[in-house]
Amino acid sequence: AVAAAVFTFFNPDLREAGARAAVMAGVTAVFLLGAWLLVRRHLRFSAEAVGALGVVFLVLTVVSALAALPTGMDAEFIGAVVTLVAGAGMTVLGVRVGLRGWLWSGLVALVLVPPMLAAPDGRAPAMVAGFLASAAAASALTALAARLRAGASGSLAFERITLTLLQAVAVLAALW
Repeated sequence: AVAAAVFTFFNPDLREAGARAAVMAGVTAVFLLGAWLLVRRHLRFSAEAVGALGVVFLVLTVVSALAALPTGMDAEFIGAVVTLVAGAGMTVLGVRVGLRGWLWSGLVALVLVPPMLAAPDGRAPAMVAGFLASAAAASALTALAARLRAGASGSLAFERITLTLLQAVAVLAALW
């Protein structure tokens, strides 16, 4: 994983952002598919580790792809939409496949979308609205997490605690 990241980001032959994003997308697909295969073989611990690497490389792929966008495209808006889609996808896949790391990552990504959408505006009312929407999303997702099951243990206490902390941070940021 480290070798792939170093190769992609520090290789002088990969100057083009599109090529870099394509390499990252391939590595991401290998990690995500590998995690799914490991779960099917009942190798849960290994699946969680490989799945977490897949999520990290998914983020790196999105960042690389955003750098490859043509001038004039709103990279911040596209990044927020991609985060929304990826967060929803990781949440659904985390529950269906049973990988807690995917579920946790997806829930966190979903909470981060409203401030990402508000940030380009830069004005205080937009940021306050973004943080309050984030707090509301965290609250709704906490209620959803109380009903979900994923992985070997049915309890999603860590996910609910994370969402509660994110909710508190969002409210404090809105008041700041």
